[in-house]
Amino acid sequence: MKKENYFIKASYIPNKMLETMDNVSNGVYWDKKKAYSAGFHQFYVYKYLTKLINKHGFEKLVDVGCGVGTKLSFVNKKCPNVNIIGIDQEAPIKFCKETYKFGKWFSDDFENPKEDDRSLNEAKGDILICSDVIEHVLNPDKLLAYLKTKVRPDGYIIISTPERDLSRGKSHNVSPNKHHIREWNREELTKYLTESGFKIEDYHLEYPVKIVLNRIFVSNFLRWLLQRTRQKLSFKYNQVFLLKLK
Repeated sequence: MKKENYFIKASYIPNKMLETMDNVSNGVYWDKKKAYSAGFHQFYVYKYLTKLINKHGFEKLVDVGCGVGTKLSFVNKKCPNVNIIGIDQEAPIKFCKETYKFGKWFSDDFENPKEDDRSLNEAKGDILICSDVIEHVLNPDKLLAYLKTKVRPDGYIIISTPERDLSRGKSHNVSPNKHHIREWNREELTKYLTESGFKIEDYHLEYPVKIVLNRIFVSNFLRWLLQRTRQKLSFKYNQVFLLKLK
């Protein structure tokens, strides 16, 4: 493992295209289908977040990569006293501003951040969440540097991302998901985060999708169940790191 590969095994081949950024793909990443499904993916990561907010009495939450804010709506209901700041690209932030009565919403590029927006630059959370974002960026060094500017020195950071070995298998060398540039296993990401100036306070795995009777879950569950059973892969593979700055 080497820092030049973000501590991922040498045989791994990253995807080249930043498909999630509209100004790169010339498309719309947050279409109606993704906006609807957003409330189900990474749901348990945000449930864990609400427990931490209530336990520690955090006053300000920053979500880097908040998407259309569906799960932040859940957080707002469970933790009505926390001030919420959501940051993402322009299209989902426009949706959030038009949809929610809570929160402050900012558009930004985590790899090429704005430097002249005072309100955005002053946005620092007692707790920060960056849920399933790191696998989407071309240069995760820049993302991690960005996170450090959006959390208070004694604050907490939650990072979640698929655990590659559990979700794909240990021999896997490239992500079939074109939106994922690269994926880490636990050992690789632990090394990368600690070498990048973070201290790991907690680590656990969550289910990637909310288990509930809805058309997304039902329509995909049987196929997903059979595939993972046949390949002997884990059903709980969304890895969650709770971090502090060193």
